[in-house]
Amino acid sequence: MKLKIIYFILIFFYLFTSSVTGETITKSAQLVAQWPFHPTKAIAVDTARDLVFMGDGEQISVLDSDLDLITLFSVTESGQIGSIFYARDDNFLYAACKNDGLRMIDLSDPENPAIAGSYFYPDNDSIEINGVYVENQIAYLACGLGGVLVLDITNPDEPVLLSEVALPGAWGYTYAMDIFVSGDYAWVADLINGVHVIDVSEPDQAKGIKLIGLAGARDLMISGTYLYTALEGSGIEIIDISDPQNPTEASAYANDGGEIAIRANDDFAYIGYASKGIRGLDITDKTAPVDNPAWVYSDTGATGISFGTDENTLFITSEQTGMHKIDITDKSNMNQIASYDTPADAVAIDISGNYLYAVDNQVGSTPESEGLRILHMSVSSQSIQYSLTGFCKTPGTANDVTVKDDFAFIADGDQGLQIISLSDKSTPEITGSSAIPGNSIRVDVADNYAYVAGVDQGLSIINISDKSSPFLIASVGIQGEINDVKISGNYAYIANGSNGMMIIDITDKLNPNILSSIDTPGIAEGLSVILNYAYIADGNQGIAVIDISNELNPKLASSLNTPGYASKISVSGDYAFIADGEKGLFTANISNPVLPIKETNWSYDTIGITSDVFSGFSTDNEDIFIFLADGPSGVVAVNLAIEDDSANEGQSTGSSGGGCFIQAIR
Repeated sequence: MKLKIIYFILIFFYLFTSSVTGETITKSAQLVAQWPFHPTKAIAVDTARDLVFMGDGEQISVLDSDLDLITLFSVTESGQIGSIFYARDDNFLYAACKNDGLRMIDLSDPENPAIAGSYFYPDNDSIEINGVYVENQIAYLACGLGGVLVLDITNPDEPVLLSEVALPGAWGYTYAMDIFVSGDYAWVADLINGVHVIDVSEPDQAKGIKLIGLAGARDLMISGTYLYTALEGSGIEIIDISDPQNPTEASAYANDGGEIAIRANDDFAYIGYASKGIRGLDITDKTAPVDNPAWVYSDTGATGISFGTDENTLFITSEQTGMHKIDITDKSNMNQIASYDTPADAVAIDISGNYLYAVDNQVGSTPESEGLRILHMSVSSQSIQYSLTGFCKTPGTANDVTVKDDFAFIADGDQGLQIISLSDKSTPEITGSSAIPGNSIRVDVADNYAYVAGVDQGLSIINISDKSSPFLIASVGIQGEINDVKISGNYAYIANGSNGMMIIDITDKLNPNILSSIDTPGIAEGLSVILNYAYIADGNQGIAVIDISNELNPKLASSLNTPGYASKISVSGDYAFIADGEKGLFTANISNPVLPIKETNWSYDTIGITSDVFSGFSTDNEDIFIFLADGPSGVVAVNLAIEDDSANEGQSTGSSGGGCFIQAIR
């Protein structure tokens, strides 16, 4: 992903004039899009056929009990799968697709799933389906602010709404997250108010009869005569429901917060934590749960839990790493015995027009596992919606992508350079390739040449005049790590790991030569070049700014530490945006390159591991977006907001910077 300044857009409102008018400027960074949306992972198990189903963003994976993929299919284009329910009697899977309704999927043939029907509430904007439970051809839906819907789904292609139940709540607000049905009663987890008891003995006249006040109720299940509820951030609650109309608390358990999932049998409960894994709890005595510090599994987080086909295995889903099969025979030594990493990890991105191009280097045996993905972006005021448009598998390990005109150029590991035609974005295809010794890591394109940097190959220059027949014309051996390359004018700038930055004269493409180099405080991982400065993502030392006004004698101008591990950097206008590893996005004001300043309110901590960043994308409405390749959590978009505080009008505040914001295509 290489920086080429295309044009200037004056969108920084009045940052400069604020010092004159006295207005106070407030900045904020907000998540506005993610693809795929991993936090909504859901899980269901077919114990009879040893199948496991996972809802992940807009798609469902069908796996065998060893977590080998059988098939992968999409069920929604504009929603996210909040939960799934499997009805073993008819081999149907039901997917609650949040604001895109309910999907009913026939899985009689697991290799060829078919959507048999859908349900959309007439006023779809006000209904978000978060949870679903099906029994006796009746579907019970937990619908956020919309309470509970009861459907007759005897005929899946013509579902009939039987009844609606508005849930009581504090200040009139409720938010139904999950639902479980047992006998004549439905139990609803309400994130704001607690657990609602619904009489569903007559589905067409369902009515609420009781509210158990438990703030944060998110996930629930019933085993025997007890209901188990995960209270987000405040533990779990075990409720005796032997008399459903008069439930009583059996006990409560709290550890250190963050509980979002729970599954239990007669003797043991497992609590899921998004970032900390699972914790076991002995519930032989429901009134006095026993906690043993050794009963934990923390290799991954757990957003969903399901029992396996026997009592000695669990399936758990993680926001970042897909699904895992856990052996729980020894509660003090729970360990992973199988895993399935969902596709669409993102390690590098580029943007051209309203399309985002992402590559995934997690090599697998299926075409969905690794290669180039094309996402169309529908942009509205302060929001973006991704739609997967096309996919192209590459023969090697896709590490980097640069898009120019109607072609994507891929640094493809031991398979060198791959050139992909984008003329039809729904069916992109490889049109040419060039073998390069070593492991291709990064690629930049300028004019009719591609510059590929990598391990054991240094810098390779490839003539791409004919996209079907690219050929190597020259190379430069470079010692040490080669982590990034940027072309600016007649020079190639190399992020050379522990050796710092190297400058190569490429005036004569057939005879490039090393001009100079400079060490940096850390490990040079990525770089951007703007005018007389090179900005280095310097690993655990943050960023380094290099004065390159004299290419023969580059000098360190300044440095600024970051909280994470700086791996890539993108510069637009007066700001540098850093992919900061586990700390997400770090932003620095570089209006004065010799004194960079952290922009705290424009930094954003993601849930994944950020390895690449694209800046400079804006809309006609002057919204500013930053895009991140966030590793296992996919592609993230962050909106940078600027607001004035009219209440402080007339007070002198000083300038917060200003000038132009540069539209950058990298």
